[in-house]
Amino acid sequence: MNQEYIDEISLSEIFKILWKRKKTVISIFLLVFFATLVYLLVFYKPKYEAYATIRIPAPSRSSISLPSELGALVGLPETGSSTADQIALLKSRRVLEPTIKESGLYEYYLNRIEKEEDKKRFTPDLLVSSVLKEMKIEMLEKSSNVMKISFAHESPELAHTFLSKLVKNFIRTVEELTKDQNVATKEYIETVLPTIERELTQLELQLSSFVKETSYNPSEEAKMLVNTYFNLEQRIAEVQTSIEAAKATINFTNQKLKEMNVKINLPENISSPVIDQLKSQLASAQVELQVLKEKYSENSYEVKMQEARVRELESKLKEEITKTLSARVTTGNPLYDSMLQRLINATAELETLRINYNALLTRKQNLEQRLSQLPDFEQRLARLRLEYQIKQATYAMLKQKLAEVNLTLAGYSTFVPVVVDEPRIPVKPAGLGKKIILALAGVAGLFLGIVAGLLRDISDKYIRDELDLRNYTVPILDASKPSELAILVGKNIAAGKKKLILASLNDYDVDILAKRIPTLLNGKIKVVDEDTTVSFDTSQPVLIKVPNFLDSAVEVEKLSGSVVYLVLEKGKVTKESLRKFVELTNELCEISAIILV
Repeated sequence: MNQEYIDEISLSEIFKILWKRKKTVISIFLLVFFATLVYLLVFYKPKYEAYATIRIPAPSRSSISLPSELGALVGLPETGSSTADQIALLKSRRVLEPTIKESGLYEYYLNRIEKEEDKKRFTPDLLVSSVLKEMKIEMLEKSSNVMKISFAHESPELAHTFLSKLVKNFIRTVEELTKDQNVATKEYIETVLPTIERELTQLELQLSSFVKETSYNPSEEAKMLVNTYFNLEQRIAEVQTSIEAAKATINFTNQKLKEMNVKINLPENISSPVIDQLKSQLASAQVELQVLKEKYSENSYEVKMQEARVRELESKLKEEITKTLSARVTTGNPLYDSMLQRLINATAELETLRINYNALLTRKQNLEQRLSQLPDFEQRLARLRLEYQIKQATYAMLKQKLAEVNLTLAGYSTFVPVVVDEPRIPVKPAGLGKKIILALAGVAGLFLGIVAGLLRDISDKYIRDELDLRNYTVPILDASKPSELAILVGKNIAAGKKKLILASLNDYDVDILAKRIPTLLNGKIKVVDEDTTVSFDTSQPVLIKVPNFLDSAVEVEKLSGSVVYLVLEKGKVTKESLRKFVELTNELCEISAIILV
């Protein structure tokens, strides 16, 4: 077949298709537009959004500098909490449930329930998820600690009341948590401090009495052992305090998780091949470090290198324990996961401290053996001096920590969120107005109508107009104008064509159109019916009528070199039939024109 098929579509053709399918486009547009209009007039209830801004204090340590072993004593070492923790706390049931009750939101929805049975089952807890959907929390700047909280509701007064209560309950909860941590620290120190004070007084009297009675001056060896032993006892006391602090953190966090109905069961014995190996290596390294400290000074190269190795092993052990425990336990809640991570970190810290403590006890035993070799008077004096120095240092540290806690409790509000902008009753509805929504619905309806129109045209199986033949390059003629066909037939005869076929792809009778051609051409062509026995070896051009070509008995091979005028009846011939005809006559016939009826 000599005609060309083009699988492209131009913009003008798209507009023509849409115009052809204008009923579909307009119907979809009107459907979407009026459906939106009905929704806006009958069902739509605008929501009013109230907002407030709050400054979240950054986590920071206390202003007083204390020894590291007391930095995490009885609870959390840092005052304040991270922004992520504050946001998670703001979304927690501990804050939302009382807010839902106090703001009147619970009664608002309870009064809408008609059945008494449903009212009894309705609780503030059921509203939490709905409230969270209407809440928005965002930081105004990435590097800023100012947070914007907003809440949307169909009642502007209720939106304002809820947000006001939310801010109030949030700040109160943060105050309670912050104060609880420092109170726990203060109670612990106030319990231990009187006992240490009494023991220190007794030791001071014993030491003074012993010096008066004996008038004994210790030897240089005794002084060296006492100083070494004192430093060791200080280190042991530091590690003991850190162990107690880690235990207190674990107990404190477990208690808070328990109050939130979260059950976390961490294994008491944390073990795995890697962890056990690291524990063994760390214990050996700690013992080697104590041995080196017996031989060299604290600032020697050997001691410094061994301390670096100990720190490296401690870091690896903590990392492995944290990794193992984190893989075993999770809560799925950001606030709870934050507290769980704190619990895991404290557990890992406790494991390394215990190994360090055991190594220090080993070195203490060695020093005690050396002290036992001194004369009795020197041993007694040395032990009194040691106990006195240790108690004195511990007492001083606890007094300093108590002063810090008292200062913190006196001004703990500095670690609590501060309201920057108070909530106000919103005047205008949040989001888009009704006019804008309706305009957007119109645009969406027009878009959907265009898509539906194009899809309908693509899915239409039948040939209905010239647009359905846009991929074919042959002339498209109108059956109501037979003169156009006659002119084309005359040109083909002049070009030497003898076999001309007037074919249709359905039951349309081509006889009416065929009979007019000879008249218009003054008898230059003969019209014959479809007949497989007809001989085409004639000097006069013939126009063969072949209705329903695909189902006819015409032998296609005999039509080689002929010219075909294809008649297509609108709405009755499928695009698939045309495709089959093209495939069947390919390279045999030349489609000179397509005639639409």
